[in-house]
Order: sequence, then structure tokens, then C-alpha cells
Amino acid sequence: MRSSDLSDIEKIRWQSARQQPPLLERWETAVSDEGIDPLTQSLLRWFLAEEVDSSRLLGEAYACVEARAS
Repeated sequence: MRSSDLSDIEKIRWQSARQQPPLLERWETAVSDEGIDPLTQSLLRWFLAEEVDSSRLLGEAYACVEARAS
């Protein structure tokens, strides 16, 4: 897909349409699993926080691309 003739906005829209259960939902499910030891849960919470931040930044970048496409 990276070498396609699609514009950036078309690639973003295509990728958004293909997403399965949101990644953050999967992380939240893993963090709340009481069968996981506390140390691993702590590590998963750290990864979840990183994913939340990355998702926010990516959303901002997507919004800029969308704005330019309009």
C-alpha cells in the first residue's frame, strides 16, 4: 500500500475502514485481567498509556491530513 497511487487521505480512510476491534480496547481488556500478576499488569498499564498517547498524536496528524483534503 505504501507504494500505491492512493493519496494520503485515501490511505487513511482505507486503513480506518479495515480496523478490527480498536487496539486500545484490547489493551484495556488485558490490563483488567485479574489472572495476570500485578507486575505484568503494571507493565501493561504502561504500554496502554503509551498507546493512548500515540493514538492521540496519530489522530491529530490524521485530522491535519483530512483538513488539507477538504
